[in-house]
Amino acid sequence: MRAAISPVLVVLLTPLACGPVNIQQEAGFTKTDVVPRQIPAKVGDLVRFELRPPVSQGTEWDLETYNRVRFSGNPPSVSQTWVAEHDPIHLEAMVPPWDPVTQKERVESKNWFTFALRNTGGESQSLNRPVPIHRAPFQQLAPVTVRSVYASKEKNPRLWFVRTAERNEVTFKTVNDMGVPQLPEVRAALVTTANQQVLYAEVHSNFGEERKETVGYETTFSYPLTVSGPVSVVVVEWVGHGAYAGAFEVFRLTAPG
Repeated sequence: MRAAISPVLVVLLTPLACGPVNIQQEAGFTKTDVVPRQIPAKVGDLVRFELRPPVSQGTEWDLETYNRVRFSGNPPSVSQTWVAEHDPIHLEAMVPPWDPVTQKERVESKNWFTFALRNTGGESQSLNRPVPIHRAPFQQLAPVTVRSVYASKEKNPRLWFVRTAERNEVTFKTVNDMGVPQLPEVRAALVTTANQQVLYAEVHSNFGEERKETVGYETTFSYPLTVSGPVSVVVVEWVGHGAYAGAFEVFRLTAPG
């Protein structure tokens, strides 16, 4: 005759049994296959790739992306619950003209994706590997001057080009949102790569956590009239509220030569 197992004993044994299994699954995720393993691309490209983690079918995961990586979709996102079935994890990444310089930047360049088993209470882990991009060579073409001002009037399109008597000017209108006035963080470079001239810019707007007033900005990027030929303009925008920022958006136009 079999002895009955106390319900209390079952409760105590279950976490112990799951612990090694969870560790095994998480270790498997760190060995995920990246497809393709290396993507040839140039500055300003939006590249697509997949993660195919060797984890047990049916396991559920909480995933997040950071920096210049987002989950594909309509709309794209920075967080996702993924169930290991037949579909891989679909991702997109921007190709910038900058490389990590400081130790902090080098660490962040590998922390673009985190994962955690859902509903287990475990901490998120980083994939800790670079984005699989092989960037084409490029050279700086001309310096870019940047100027940001407060501007809450809606504009459509949000990206436009004007040639003045002195400079070529590209202006980008951010979204309007409720928050605290704080000019965006902006970075830009004008380069030549793969027989193409590219003005690549990143605009980070943070409206804060306090909903104080409607705020918006216009940022103008200008470069010399000596730059001849068309320029492909790529503006990447992040919108943040305090410590949280959503998925980036990409805006493009071709500035005439």
